[in-house]
Amino acid sequence: MRTWRKNWAVYYFIVWSLIAIFAPLLANESKADQWLSPIIPYSATSIDYNNTNSVSPFDDQEVESIYFRHWLGTDQLGRDVAAQLIYGSKTAFIIGLGVVLWAGIIGIVLGGLAGYFGDNSLTVKKRPLVTSLILLPIYLLSITVLIPWEISSVSAPQKWSFAFLFTFLLIGIVMVTSVRSRQQKSNIPIPFDLIVSRIIELIDAIPLLFILVCLSAVIQPSFASTIPIISAVAWTSIAKYTRGEIIKVNNEKYIQSAKALALSNYQIIRKHILPNALAPVLVSLSFGMAAAILVEASLSFLGMGISSEEASWGKLVAAARNNYQAWWLAIFPGLAIFFTLLASNKLSELFRNNS
Repeated sequence: MRTWRKNWAVYYFIVWSLIAIFAPLLANESKADQWLSPIIPYSATSIDYNNTNSVSPFDDQEVESIYFRHWLGTDQLGRDVAAQLIYGSKTAFIIGLGVVLWAGIIGIVLGGLAGYFGDNSLTVKKRPLVTSLILLPIYLLSITVLIPWEISSVSAPQKWSFAFLFTFLLIGIVMVTSVRSRQQKSNIPIPFDLIVSRIIELIDAIPLLFILVCLSAVIQPSFASTIPIISAVAWTSIAKYTRGEIIKVNNEKYIQSAKALALSNYQIIRKHILPNALAPVLVSLSFGMAAAILVEASLSFLGMGISSEEASWGKLVAAARNNYQAWWLAIFPGLAIFFTLLASNKLSELFRNNS
């Protein structure tokens, strides 16, 4: 506990989280004469037409009073940099937590199953497997070609409802086939560990930025799309770490004793595997959050991140490219990114030392 209290990264994340959560209260366009005035009387999209063309924090500014001064300057359009930093904290917080959640779920599930079952423990009946292999290309063809995605008269909810209905129909066919083949004794082992390992190697072999650029080019940039885009490539490191930890725990004597007592896989995983293997995985999740924030800033810097209406630290740094004399557009968001990544790494070390 003393180690946690002495670590500055813990307090940094607490303050950063509070700023991200209460960003709309800290910076907005409410009038100063209200009972609860914001600290910064500008939102991320507020434009001060009297202070355009990137006004420095130390320049003379045309403002009504010192309360309306742009303490960190403005950008080319006259938007307050401090307000954009606060709303950029909200963006980084949502992206970081969202990616850690989705990439963590995918990585822990796939890495855990690969480490526990290996290549020979997981088996499936022949008939459901053959049925699934036949229906999979039909399903992929249906949702990409047969569904009228380009027909404007068909609304998006109707299109996705049809896709989900078709998915559940195929799942039902596979389940019925599985029930009918209960008497079939021959099972086929699934090399789950081999499949997951090859997928991880394939994703890691392709440059990360190339994958993100390709995915961003075909998906409309927004919060709802940026998180899955980054999660699609961020889960591999978590899966590798989880797989290694579960393989190590799975070889312990008490796990072999639990298997000898004929405990089910669910009982072994819930009572013995997860409590001993997930604690070190928190280290990987902390690194994953730092990587997600950096990737989002990189995508926003390249103009392929979130939508243009949302503030981002990467966008502020990108705005400095148009005016190299506007040093404040690069220094302040750069420091925010640097200290956030440094705090994430410090928390990772703290998790590692206490795991």
